Amino acid sequence: MKKLFTTCMPQTLSYLSRTMLLIALLTAFQSCKEPDVTNEPAVLKQDEKDTQLQTLSSFLADVTGAPIDKVKYIDEEKKFVIDGDMEISRTSAEEYLNAEKTGRVNQKRAVWLLSDNVAKDVKVYINPSITPEWKEAVREAIYEWNHMGDMKVNFREVLFDYNTDVVVTAKYEGPNPASPQPWIARQNMPDIDGTTGGGMTINTYYNSSSLLSKSEKKFAMVHELGHVIGFAHTDKPTQGLIDFLVCDTPVWDANSVMNFVVGSWTMFSYYDHVAAMVLYPEHTWKNLPGQATDVAASTGTDRVLWMISKTPVNGGFTINKFNYLTNSFTQVPGGGVRIAVGPDGTPWVVNNLGQIFKRVNSQWQMQPGNAHDIAVGADGSVYIVSTTPAAGGFAIKKWKNNKWEQISGIGGMRIAVASYGFAWVIDNANRVLRYNGINMEDMGALGRDIAAGRNNSIFVIGQTPVPGGYSIKKFEKDCWVQLAGGGVAISAHGTGTQPVIINNNGVVMEY
Repeated sequence: MKKLFTTCMPQTLSYLSRTMLLIALLTAFQSCKEPDVTNEPAVLKQDEKDTQLQTLSSFLADVTGAPIDKVKYIDEEKKFVIDGDMEISRTSAEEYLNAEKTGRVNQKRAVWLLSDNVAKDVKVYINPSITPEWKEAVREAIYEWNHMGDMKVNFREVLFDYNTDVVVTAKYEGPNPASPQPWIARQNMPDIDGTTGGGMTINTYYNSSSLLSKSEKKFAMVHELGHVIGFAHTDKPTQGLIDFLVCDTPVWDANSVMNFVVGSWTMFSYYDHVAAMVLYPEHTWKNLPGQATDVAASTGTDRVLWMISKTPVNGGFTINKFNYLTNSFTQVPGGGVRIAVGPDGTPWVVNNLGQIFKRVNSQWQMQPGNAHDIAVGADGSVYIVSTTPAAGGFAIKKWKNNKWEQISGIGGMRIAVASYGFAWVIDNANRVLRYNGINMEDMGALGRDIAAGRNNSIFVIGQTPVPGGYSIKKFEKDCWVQLAGGGVAISAHGTGTQPVIINNNGVVMEY
């Protein structure tokens, strides 16, 4: 089999590495086994005086799993080429490096994915200079991605090079001593702002069918379009460029279109489908009326939803319950700043003085203690982030025997309760921690708010800026999976499959 790019296109889309790396997915689409960039004269040699360039090169090698000698910098284009076909602008590399310094947890990194509005309409312009066989390959690749099913990404060919997401152009680079097997194609990975990051370049050296068959050309184009949406090379062993993992995918997928080596096109692998569904699920958020600062869904089997509004009153802001029949929130007396709901639909509230209230028989009953945050699990367990200073923020306490008992381990700032009755917290370093009965263990993610569903599902508002606020992640089967959309606060219904968020405009949305 030919190596897609001398460092380029993978033969199979493995993007979903078992370590379930989304990185695999990201990696899958990055390039092939052979460098996409073969022309050494066009590549800037690493300047010992440019220490930032060296730092960026090492960083990109680390997070993509590529050897350092496969990270090339093209000075005139101000971009890096990794593994021959994956392109990243220097500006984006610098932004990711800066994000890495504050957002890295357990070797997990920021996600390079398209924003929803871009992913749903990726406009592709094919330059007239592209040969008919390559044009056909690009169009067939677009068809394959658009018919994968249950994925929000949609590619669309446009006739004019205006406001286009991907411009397909051609360039000739033949063999040379440094790269006897030239790259086949190159494609930019998504930029940090959720855009496509640039265009695709096809090496006209492979125009002849004797060098690359029609089927192999199609494989290469499917692979490169994978890079467009953030898939990397599947067969890279290192985790990187992500802050969550792709569950239920193997470390190695020999049939993935995102593998480094190019072969004849057959179809997407099963795990290519899994990865795509995880990264770009075909799902929408339903806006609910009103605006909120906090939201709480019941962990029981009935759908019960409460919110703390943005309307100031004594105690904080108004408290409202959602009526699913009338599709409206109804205000109840009182005010608060944080809210939680038990499996029986009973709300608990913390007001702006830290006082704790439980609603009983349509009345608010004050409870002992003070808190910054509160959570109720599906088993009825009630926990608070108290006002007692502790390492990590404030001591975590559980309601037991009609009093608050402090649990062991460090404290936190935000809290949720898993369905088995143990607390999950976010500490003052934004780490997501899980109480294991003895202490708090680091779960390998960063967050700003946290919620738990009934079936042991855990949701987190992450640290990666996206439209609507910050990334939304779900913990399942020991890995973090990113959901569509963005928010600043989160809760979850009892089924565990329906998170509820508040975005940065205060809009309440159900998944």
